[in-house]
Amino acid sequence: MSMFRLPRQLTIGLLTLAITCAVAIASRNETCVEFLKRQGIEVTEKGLIVALRNPDPHIRDNAAMALADEKLAAAVPAVKEAMTAEKDPWLKVNLAEDLARLGDKDGFVALKNFCDTASPDQRLKAALYMLRFGDESCLSAVQSVLRSEPEGDHLYVASALSLIPSFHKLNATEKRELCVLTLKWLADPEPSIRLTASEVLGKMDDADVIPSLEKAIADEANPVVRDWMERELDRAKAKNNH
Repeated sequence: MSMFRLPRQLTIGLLTLAITCAVAIASRNETCVEFLKRQGIEVTEKGLIVALRNPDPHIRDNAAMALADEKLAAAVPAVKEAMTAEKDPWLKVNLAEDLARLGDKDGFVALKNFCDTASPDQRLKAALYMLRFGDESCLSAVQSVLRSEPEGDHLYVASALSLIPSFHKLNATEKRELCVLTLKWLADPEPSIRLTASEVLGKMDDADVIPSLEKAIADEANPVVRDWMERELDRAKAKNNH
């Protein structure tokens, strides 16, 4: 596993790409254990638990990750205590995921709470973690970001869009709302947003997206985005038997 799960700040299109390190401290291929050893941390259950109180947030993060990777259930109280005490909001989300991976229900409760009440970046991060557990209860976190106004600050919109295909248990109303929310971003000034929105629409089982994609293609001035949209239109037509 790579050393860092998510960077400290989500950027446009992040979740459509490989998750990379926030700080270039180590190789992207360096595991959490390798990183901890390089920092002089004793990689034993006792050493990792002690490291949860290290002043360096990267060490705390990787120590918790290593405990979860090894499924050391005896470490649950220590990880729970670390999550409660953690001041770094991003690391707090990571610790909640580690707690959930250790099988503790409080980890899932904390992740869901982040989805419902945290800042947009933390909401999306928690939603991604929940989806990795097969839990789709953070749909509202994605919807809230997509409801933002196009002329406003929509730093996280591409990331929210990229999560949509991971929801597989939607009812008809939820599917329709996500379709409508995605369609509005076809007209966004940012090319990467238009591109990502068209890709999401191309994966939807909804024939209503076809006229909107056709109009977006007709209006699109960027040849790269237009070519991408045309590919997604063909995919949408194939999925919907047009």
